[in-house]
Amino acid sequence: MRRFLATSTFRLSMLYAALFSLSVLALGGFVYWAVDLLVDRQREQTVQAELQGLVGEYRAYGLPGLVRAIESRVAPERVGDGIYLLVDGVGRPMAGNLVGWPTAVEQRGPWLVFPVERRGVDRAEVHVAYGIDFPIAGGFRLLVGQNTQSTARVLDTISDVFLFGVLAMLLLAIGGGLLFSRNLLRRIEAINKGAERVRSGDVAYRMPVGSAGDEFDRLGANLNAMLDEIGRLMNAIRAVTDNIAHDLRSPLTRLRNRLE
Repeated sequence: MRRFLATSTFRLSMLYAALFSLSVLALGGFVYWAVDLLVDRQREQTVQAELQGLVGEYRAYGLPGLVRAIESRVAPERVGDGIYLLVDGVGRPMAGNLVGWPTAVEQRGPWLVFPVERRGVDRAEVHVAYGIDFPIAGGFRLLVGQNTQSTARVLDTISDVFLFGVLAMLLLAIGGGLLFSRNLLRRIEAINKGAERVRSGDVAYRMPVGSAGDEFDRLGANLNAMLDEIGRLMNAIRAVTDNIAHDLRSPLTRLRNRLE
């Protein structure tokens, strides 16, 4: 395993995986930001449109018409994230789907940010809501807003998808790096063993060459051609030395006879 981790193929795979992960995270951050911005704008437009509609009901039919319009919007058959509340001068609810005026309110320009509690299947859940406070003559106050639960789920889903994609890509990169490193190490090891045999004296050995024609096959073919050329040069040197020895045999024999 350590040899696989030390190969250049595995390191390059990890480098490409890291760069691609950063790219995916950057893309995910941009998509998250764009969706969040789009959702905020859509929420603001929806709340403002609802507020204008309720104000129009109030101006046309007075306070009873406003109460009827709010009750129709919070009816059980109406499902949505809208928040409506009408209170009198002392803060008592007259209509809406909140039990009272929200506390822990944060002012952000014309918008109010406050927590709302929604009863789930087995427990109560606290969500963040955005709304607008509209004063009405006589001390009445109208709150129109929207729960961010649905949009928060969408953003959480986007985050989970991108994080899962990055994790899956890293796992695939590690697996692919190990596989490629194993194949690379096997082919390089075959060349190393061949070089050791040649160095040990088996000059007739040749490197294995496959039919793929890739860089390792070309390397093996070039090494075999080099070994063939070395063998030819060694044979030529051997022939020259044999000829020199043959040519020197007669003079050396005569010289030895004279010396004797």
